Amino acid sequence: MLHFLSVEDPDARVYAVGGFHTGRAKLAPFFDVAEQEGLEVEFIQEEDVTGNVRPWAKERDGGREDVTGRKRWLVTARLRRKR
Repeated sequence: MLHFLSVEDPDARVYAVGGFHTGRAKLAPFFDVAEQEGLEVEFIQEEDVTGNVRPWAKERDGGREDVTGRKRWLVTARLRRKR
């Protein structure tokens, strides 16, 4: 992502969207790695299939999320180069 993200343009952003079909535990580390590699999360939230929005959480229900229920949600995030 950093390769394609403009260095000269301070308004350059990466938009990331991911589903929880494989589980939240598989997806959550992506944002930690992105920050280690030089990106910062500017905005992040979860949205379901009907448009309900809730705050992002690395873990819900003590890691025992209902498989069917979690498939209804996406995480949407906007990242930029660290300043």
